[in-house]
Amino acid sequence: MSEIETLTLNWEGLIVPSQFKHDSDPDWLKVSAVYVCEATYETCTVLYVGQTNDLLSRLRSHLVATVGLTYWLRDETGKWAYEPGDSYHYLSQMEPEKLERLQALARDTVQRQKWYFAPVEIEALKAVEALLIRAVKKLEQDRYLDRDRNQTTEPSIICDNGNLGMALNSPIEVVNIGIDHMKELLGEKVRWPMKDAA
Repeated sequence: MSEIETLTLNWEGLIVPSQFKHDSDPDWLKVSAVYVCEATYETCTVLYVGQTNDLLSRLRSHLVATVGLTYWLRDETGKWAYEPGDSYHYLSQMEPEKLERLQALARDTVQRQKWYFAPVEIEALKAVEALLIRAVKKLEQDRYLDRDRNQTTEPSIICDNGNLGMALNSPIEVVNIGIDHMKELLGEKVRWPMKDAA
């Protein structure tokens, strides 16, 4: 077995877009980083893991896609309430009543979002993202099983990533430091392969 690569993720945030103030260092968010966007609904907590070489630009593109109705949107319970379609479908949503409802969903989505990030060297971004996606997918599965066995009343966790990111061909471990919430969510360490995790 090859030697394990260990990286330290120093989690920062909390960024709440609906409460963001532009009075800090403008370069604070212009970093290569992995990030987790968390949104809490009545019945679930939705997590999305991503990576970028410019967090500020990526944050902006996520928000523009949300309010521009090109992302899927959930209702207050966490169920899908809007699915973006092709251009004809998009145009058909511009009727005033439909648009008002969708704008309310988009506004609600943005107000629920909390963003956390950890700076990462560009060469390691994709591997760390893939590891974190797998960790969140495992959280989703474990919470589902715990709820199914009546071992918890905690809300479901949903991983909003549609894929697992890049293939992980060698062992990797991240040590989570910084914001306590991320250490509690992901654990102090995340390792691949996961069966080797403590």
